[in-house]
Amino acid sequence: MVQKSIQETISEVISEKFNIDINQPVLAGVPTPPPVEKNAYYTQAELDSLNTFEDFEGVTIVFPKATAYKQLLRTTAAAYSVEKGNPLSEFFIASVVMQGSATFGYLVGQYVNQGEDIKLYTVKSNEIAKFLAENPVVQQTGFINARLSSRTNRGSDDPIYFLKSCLHNLSFKDVPNLTSSFEQAGKFFT
Repeated sequence: MVQKSIQETISEVISEKFNIDINQPVLAGVPTPPPVEKNAYYTQAELDSLNTFEDFEGVTIVFPKATAYKQLLRTTAAAYSVEKGNPLSEFFIASVVMQGSATFGYLVGQYVNQGEDIKLYTVKSNEIAKFLAENPVVQQTGFINARLSSRTNRGSDDPIYFLKSCLHNLSFKDVPNLTSSFEQAGKFFT
């Protein structure tokens, strides 16, 4: 099961990064094994319980339910952080703004006035580290529904930071209504 889980995770990363279906044959005439059905890590009811949402100027704004994330997050409260997610935080990703298959940026939400009101910040995906540096409270508490991750830039060996779902084996695209697609997402961030 562990090996299968690792293979599925690697397959998801490759599929998302390069926008390819790794189950397709690479060479013509080479037989491929039948596709294996992905494990259902979360029921539809669990996915539906994660948030409520409403439309705002062409973007779907998602409001995560901290109790649902606390139930499904495989992390103890002592380990909550910006790198692992934190359902106790007041910050969350309200929308992942896509342009084609690439993440252009994020709408970062903040519950204020005991959750009665919402503040929204627009952050381009390549500026998430800058946003965290300018908002140390977010760096310290993290996001209800996201975690900070990084990879190394092949050309410069510098780290590239990005956000992903804090839930194991669940991408932002799998969270109901969390992604919003635009042909020219840059206009949304000006």
